[in-house]
Amino acid sequence: MALTTLDLLSHLLPHISPELLSTPNTSGRSTPLHWAAMNSHLQIAKALIEYPGGPGPALIDAYNSAGRSSLGEAELVGWEEGAKYFVEVMGIQEGQMEANEATGTAEVELETEETAKKAEKAHLAAQELSFESQTP
Repeated sequence: MALTTLDLLSHLLPHISPELLSTPNTSGRSTPLHWAAMNSHLQIAKALIEYPGGPGPALIDAYNSAGRSSLGEAELVGWEEGAKYFVEVMGIQEGQMEANEATGTAEVELETEETAKKAEKAHLAAQELSFESQTP
């Protein structure tokens, strides 16, 4: 009998620290949930988010080096089922989603202090990179 990826994950999860679920890799700063989203693995995504003692829905809000969350990665690859699950788990209510008819995309507006801090850090990093590229 061949083991599935979900079988292996289910076997490994009880033996690792739940902190590893939110630990990004070194190359692209992607978490295991980013990879589940990029590969459209709903059962893996659910297992990672719903693991007792793990970070839970906070995993969805982790950003990789491309500046995308797992929700963003799901949308990028056209994985509607996963994006819908992430939105449900995050508890985003109707009215917080705005469909952009012109581009066919949806924008999620979450006004939280954490999101504002991340945006400020990204802005400062962009300014620093711009300054470094102008320095002879």
